Amino acid sequence: MIVEIPGTPPSKNKHSGTHWSQNYVVEKKWKEAAGWAVKAQCSPSDYPDPPVKLIITLVENDRRKRDILNYASRGMHGLIDGLVEVGVLEDDDYEHINAIEMDYVVEPERDDKMTVIEVVNNE
Repeated sequence: MIVEIPGTPPSKNKHSGTHWSQNYVVEKKWKEAAGWAVKAQCSPSDYPDPPVKLIITLVENDRRKRDILNYASRGMHGLIDGLVEVGVLEDDDYEHINAIEMDYVVEPERDDKMTVIEVVNNE
């Protein structure tokens, strides 16, 4: 199952030192984005059986230097919670997600950024 979400989550650096309520708003935004993307692009028959591997690819349209690990919090947490909320995953524990891979791709010809989530069976 592959889901494409417009934009990329903010890096940890963007919200470093901010109040917890601002971080909550960011996570909620990405949780909703993941949920709506799944509803629009997939049907329940597309959902793989657990355990799964999540492959999260950030597609950027510029060549700025970035630290991919700074994206592994806040927005990513919301994305995974969104998959749980809409029923792709029963839970986000190790029995349901036993691997997460993050990738970073630069496509300078793109007009916009994108986050791609691939959910695959990982038995």
